[in-house]
Amino acid sequence: MIEAFAALRKKNIKSRLLIIGDGAERTKLEALCVTLNIQDQVVFAGYISKPETVIGYLDVFAISSDTEQMPNTILEAMAASLPIVGVALGDVKNMVSVQNQEFITPLNDDLAFSSMMEKLTGDKEKQIKLGELNLSHVKEKYDRLIMYKKYAKLWGIN
Repeated sequence: MIEAFAALRKKNIKSRLLIIGDGAERTKLEALCVTLNIQDQVVFAGYISKPETVIGYLDVFAISSDTEQMPNTILEAMAASLPIVGVALGDVKNMVSVQNQEFITPLNDDLAFSSMMEKLTGDKEKQIKLGELNLSHVKEKYDRLIMYKKYAKLWGIN
């Protein structure tokens, strides 16, 4: 994620990166930002107990995790009307709206990930359109009551 963001900055694309969460890698990631000379454009927010209070400030939601299967954060981002850039791992590609799927890149393809970040960051109209489509998609496919019924069926509970 940080290297993809640095590639955007090298192309003089005005943007800022907000990293939500905390962990053992933070010091290493902060050092990487200094090495790439982007420390002034990256905000490490740390742990936020209610991420829904800040997610609406984003223009694009990007997730580069290579360990997720069905990230709740993607559902939250779609509910906040955000377009998604992500890695095709687990259910990620199938979670977003069909129109957003082109922005889900192959695992370990940093160039594709950076390219999709660039494509969305530079197109406010596309951000809005995909955000609206993702909101509609999450309401249709992942509504709480719909999910309860799907789980009940899966577990044999009626």
